[in-house]
Amino acid sequence: MWADLDGIESFVDKSLIRKAEGSGDEGRVEMLETIREFANDRLDERPEADSIRRAHALYFLAAAERAEPLLMGSEQVKWLSRFENDHDNLRAALLEESLLCAREVGSPSTIAIAASHLSAHMDMDEGEEARALGEEAVSLARSVGDRYTLAVALNNLGQVLAYQYKDPEGALRLFEESLAIRREIGDRSRIALSLINVGYVALQRDDTARARELAEEALALATDIGDKRHVSFALGTLGWAALGEGAFEEAYRWFGESLAVAQDIGHRQNVVEMMTGMAGAATGANDPLRAARLSGAAAALEDAVGVKLSEIDVLPVLTRLLDRAKSQATVEDWDAAWREGTKMSFEEAIGYATDAGRTPGS
Repeated sequence: MWADLDGIESFVDKSLIRKAEGSGDEGRVEMLETIREFANDRLDERPEADSIRRAHALYFLAAAERAEPLLMGSEQVKWLSRFENDHDNLRAALLEESLLCAREVGSPSTIAIAASHLSAHMDMDEGEEARALGEEAVSLARSVGDRYTLAVALNNLGQVLAYQYKDPEGALRLFEESLAIRREIGDRSRIALSLINVGYVALQRDDTARARELAEEALALATDIGDKRHVSFALGTLGWAALGEGAFEEAYRWFGESLAVAQDIGHRQNVVEMMTGMAGAATGANDPLRAARLSGAAAALEDAVGVKLSEIDVLPVLTRLLDRAKSQATVEDWDAAWREGTKMSFEEAIGYATDAGRTPGS
């Protein structure tokens, strides 16, 4: 639903901005990237540039704070979708500019939480800076005895070590300390997240039984409080555990359930990651061409959702299975199926992956 704003409509008519889908009946507009870059260049020339950027940051900081208590309730889907749409604004404004604001006027806890969130959203080639920010956040939170923020900082630093430094042992120590604090303070949603992260390290160690146990506890917690984001993550962990155990049809079902929930809440990165898992499961069930189409679809969707599958620390079993898939088909058949996958739209790829009643090999 759109408000009657002649000025906005004029910008749309001149192709300076475009209408975009919002959550529910919320109207949204998006600025074209070329216009955004031009506007940023012009803003840099203005003496009030810093104050404008700070206002931009504070707007998104206020939105995030307002959303915090709603992210676990009935409005979770709406708010997760909104933040998915505003990802670039959150990185550029909420995370970077808010850290600058926190350093100037914030408390140690405010600085710690801003530094921690920024560290967890940095690119793979920014590992050194991400680690420094994460360690600063942990140190600040410890120094003031802020247990909630310390748990967040430990968890996010663990992610940096796990994904950017490939240090599962270091990550595990941080994840387990974060989990212990969250159990102590009763933060059920984040207990579920910490369980999933400890389970991820168990998967890296090929301890699928431990990963399954942790994911089942996380799934029960997240389901009980209606936390769909962590439901999706827990279902995915169960899929990876089943895949590692060679239970390919079970793995495909877990991945499919996780993908469906991720799609429902607008978490497109998890949709793509689950699609890669489903490709591995299809291979294990001797359906190499389905695996090829799913792999092609996932690869084509990377840019659309801001995911680089080459940077996801996938389990070795997935790599082995996809290599095996290529040996189960001729080069021509594999390449043709892979190209079919790359031509699928986002919706077509999801429909193909979750074809009702269809399991790989059937």
